[in-house]
Amino acid sequence: MSISDVKDLFQMFGVFGIGAIIGAGFLFFILKSYLPSYFSEKAKNLATKEDIGEITSEVEQVKSGYAEMLEEVRSNHQLRLASIEREKLLKKEVYLNSVEALTKYQGSLAVMANLDIPNQIIADSFSENAAQITKITLVGTEETVKNLTNFTGEVGAAFMSLFLERGVLMNRKVHIEFLETCRKKHNDEIERCLTIMKNMNLDGIVEEGAWERINRAFENESKYRDQVTSEIDANWAVQNEEHFKFTKRCMSEFFRVNDLTPHILLSVRKELDLELDESEYLKIHAGSLEKGRIVFETFMSNLQSIA
Repeated sequence: MSISDVKDLFQMFGVFGIGAIIGAGFLFFILKSYLPSYFSEKAKNLATKEDIGEITSEVEQVKSGYAEMLEEVRSNHQLRLASIEREKLLKKEVYLNSVEALTKYQGSLAVMANLDIPNQIIADSFSENAAQITKITLVGTEETVKNLTNFTGEVGAAFMSLFLERGVLMNRKVHIEFLETCRKKHNDEIERCLTIMKNMNLDGIVEEGAWERINRAFENESKYRDQVTSEIDANWAVQNEEHFKFTKRCMSEFFRVNDLTPHILLSVRKELDLELDESEYLKIHAGSLEKGRIVFETFMSNLQSIA
């Protein structure tokens, strides 16, 4: 309210006399003192309500944003857990499928001692099992892969060395089989000569030329048969001795690489969170391996004494 407005108000009240002027003065004092503070307080209250509304709105927005963030974190955590579970299932599948291959892989060193199994079959089986085992490197941890690589490297080196040595034994075996085939042919000819002689006796044939020819054929076949038999016996003597040594070497290599398998098993179980007393397992494995060595050495000693 301006000064001119007050003057107008006093002039208006002046028409009604002095009492009205005094009343107007009092009213002016009230308006001047009370109303500004009243409207100021009203404005403050209104501003406070508006501020509270804005703060409440911002709080709700923060809460909403936090809830969305929390849900996203929870969702990502669940996805991560699901991913870890899928990874474990994949590892289990690979490891379970590789267990048999791993056993056959190292077992190929012992199997090579059996000379009745062709080289090609042994080589194909070894390659097939190696391919299956290699899959472990795709899912295994660094520790598992290192242990596996060390194991396969040792088995592979032993396999190649034994395979070359086996080749000599297999070639001699084939040669002996060829000699035995030749001896059989000589024996068949000897049997044929004896049959002819028998028939000549029954028929009363006394011609010297005929008897001379059949006797010469019989003697020649007998001589060749005896030569072949002597060669067979000599080859078998070498073969048996070399095969005996080779068998011991095969089993020695088998036991040696088998001592590496616990490290693979323990690292795999660690990956899959499968608890196992490591020291106790290593103790049991070592004891079992030693028993296997003793049984094999006893068997070979008995076999050698019989031979």
